[in-house]
Amino acid sequence: MVLVERDSELRQLDRLLEECFDGRGRVALIEGATGSGKTELLRYAAARAQNAGMMVRSANCASSEAVLRFGVVNQLLYGAGIPAETTQRILRRPLAEDPETDGAADLAHVLHELGLILLDLSARQPLLITVDDVQYADELSLAALLHLVRRLDSARIVVLLAGSLASRPLDVPFRVGLTRSPGFRSLRLAPLSLTGATELVARQSDEVTARRLAPALHEATAGNPLLLTALTEDFREVGGARTEGFGLALLACLHRGEPILIELARALAVLEAPMPHPRAVDLPAVPPAPAGGGLADG
Repeated sequence: MVLVERDSELRQLDRLLEECFDGRGRVALIEGATGSGKTELLRYAAARAQNAGMMVRSANCASSEAVLRFGVVNQLLYGAGIPAETTQRILRRPLAEDPETDGAADLAHVLHELGLILLDLSARQPLLITVDDVQYADELSLAALLHLVRRLDSARIVVLLAGSLASRPLDVPFRVGLTRSPGFRSLRLAPLSLTGATELVARQSDEVTARRLAPALHEATAGNPLLLTALTEDFREVGGARTEGFGLALLACLHRGEPILIELARALAVLEAPMPHPRAVDLPAVPPAPAGGGLADG
């Protein structure tokens, strides 16, 4: 996905990485709707970090895996050069069921050991940790991340968390703990403006075509970069929306959101009710582009 109207966020990510090399640990929370560019920003940061000589550890969360004990931590530690028996000994340690007594002490020891592992990694090499769709992270992994964030002041670690949090907010104590970190940054991704949508369409076609198509495409997608990209590609290929293009992108957004969104879409389909952006069916007709060509090759 082409990143448009995200220059401020890119500069902030660059600054976080620079500060990390100076021994100032940082944490940032990237929020936005599905398809707004959160994953692309994580990829940008990961590429920049690797080019700068940092170690990058990444995890991707899913609603179906939120019940996995330390599922996110397992992803972060796998392949990090830590003996498997060491991590499994820590992660599989029994935790007492009563969190008010032995359970709290057991968990504290586990979180302490996990934090030491990550801090030790950062002592050898600056470390970037990215977690995508953090709203689906398991509770124990969130506890481990918060334990680490509280110890970032002088660590060469950047923690980047990304999620669609409007319909599934993060646990309040976890979010409060993040915001109390001295190096905390909040990056909120808004939908693209018409100007941004025009720029995105122009990058996939040309300026004349973009000025003609962008207003309708922008309204049809509500400025969502993922949907706008897919719809623009469809118009470039066949002159209209395709099931295997825009349709799949829309389904991806629905399935990465809350289950209620899928149920709502199904209900609208059964009732043959109009979708929220009725002008999507009134997009200007564009003839299919020749093979290998753009929207208006000349």
